[in-house]
Amino acid sequence: MIYLIKSFKTNHKYGGILLTKDGSKIIILGGEYNNSVLLFNIQKNEVINLPNLIHRRINSSYNILNDRYIFSFFGKGNNTIEYLDLNYNYWNILNYKTSGSLFKELEGHIGFNIDNNIIIIIGGKNNENVLIFYLKEKFLDVTDIKVIPDKNSDIKKLIFEKEKCFNMIEDNNNKEIIGMDNEGNVHCFNDDYAYTIFVF
Repeated sequence: MIYLIKSFKTNHKYGGILLTKDGSKIIILGGEYNNSVLLFNIQKNEVINLPNLIHRRINSSYNILNDRYIFSFFGKGNNTIEYLDLNYNYWNILNYKTSGSLFKELEGHIGFNIDNNIIIIIGGKNNENVLIFYLKEKFLDVTDIKVIPDKNSDIKKLIFEKEKCFNMIEDNNNKEIIGMDNEGNVHCFNDDYAYTIFVF
């Protein structure tokens, strides 16, 4: 859909895309062929080059926190977290601690933030657990919570390669975060951290 509006000089296959909070800009990140990061101002039809990612990011997940930081989590052949401080305009590697063994890579997963401090990560190849990243503590909790309940479930794996962003929907003061995996299953999280998967 974006290519119908604007064409870009770089190929971002298996990269990421973020919409800013005010909905006026799109950030396009990394992918299989390059580390470039672009900011597309929709209203002005203008493309600005942001600093390149430090590491190649293939099927990573991305988040914007506090309208200031862009975070990139893991990806194919990658167990790092890096972030861009938009005030200083350069990427940093985030050193973090974890409760589980450090995985070699996590790809095809998705993450969404809560209160700009907690990022919940689900899915990805060879990952059945919910991961919770605490920004202030710089800590990745590999929880015992299984997203795929058992081997008899209709869901065998959760991969998010087509839609890399969940959307917040507000209705009568209720908030839900909703997204879709590769198989078309709809994932819903609410204010009470209840998690429901609608299998289609």
